[in-house]
Amino acid sequence: MFEIHKSGLKRGYPGIVRTEVIRVPIEKYVEKIRMDVKEKALKRTSWEGAHLKRFYVVAIDCKETMFIEEMDLYDALIGRSIYVMEPLPMPPVTIPRKVKQAEKRGWRQFLLDKHIIPHDRVFLDEKDQGFYFTKESKHISGVLARFSNNRFHFIPNPFAADEINDPKILNFFQ
Repeated sequence: MFEIHKSGLKRGYPGIVRTEVIRVPIEKYVEKIRMDVKEKALKRTSWEGAHLKRFYVVAIDCKETMFIEEMDLYDALIGRSIYVMEPLPMPPVTIPRKVKQAEKRGWRQFLLDKHIIPHDRVFLDEKDQGFYFTKESKHISGVLARFSNNRFHFIPNPFAADEINDPKILNFFQ
């Protein structure tokens, strides 16, 4: 939406051009990613025997949704981070038991990088945690997404069930 106003000059120059910001409702896409991944994760509940020991990577295609970026995928799967500026004090943050378990399994660096373990004045918002903090998330090893720029990005699930949980999965997607 544009708005053009006449200038005070005698020649035909626009004086002011205003545009409204177009806001894409990313929150709806983030919620859709969460729902789609949950639906795919629940498929694993019908598996039996040796199939349950295979990594299960959910692939999603964000190519047609040009507004979705890697950060939105992190918001959907892990949650939103909060940065507390100096001199404000850091609020007390409780580290969930499943995060401590993932740390023991070898996910410490990933948990720090994504601020699942708080550090550098950044922590995960407990009120807006992503799909990986749900009970259904244990059924998937991670999510592989393709974006509009044809780039792929993999986000592993440090909270997957033991038989499909291995930090070395990152080596396959680097």
